[in-house]
Amino acid sequence: MIPILLFFFWLYLAYRAFARGDMQTALVFLCIGVALTIWRLRGTFKMATKVGQGKRLSPEEALVLQQARQQAAVPPAPPPATVPAAPLYLVRNGQQEGPFPPEYVLAEIAAGRLSLADWGWREGMAEWVPLSSLMK
Repeated sequence: MIPILLFFFWLYLAYRAFARGDMQTALVFLCIGVALTIWRLRGTFKMATKVGQGKRLSPEEALVLQQARQQAAVPPAPPPATVPAAPLYLVRNGQQEGPFPPEYVLAEIAAGRLSLADWGWREGMAEWVPLSSLMK
């Protein structure tokens, strides 16, 4: 309300100067009125922002807050599968195949040609087990 009254006060002064024929003074009053009104409104909006949002953050604080929100939104990646050092033997279509390096088996699983439910074995094991237990 006050910025509008302030503007009309300066507009009234500009009108009176214009009525006297003093165009330069009228223009000065009009510019002062507009500038002060904008300045006053700007301060009002800043105050409303502080009241509505609490403390205003510095750019550094805003960046830290944004990074924290992004990290909280992204779940942590699962730990990578450990690869056994010994070569693996596989059962495909009922036939034993191998030995294969562990990297090859992981690549086959990633490509979809093998599943973690398929059976595998390596030296020193008593029996065949699913690849899911070998790739831990």
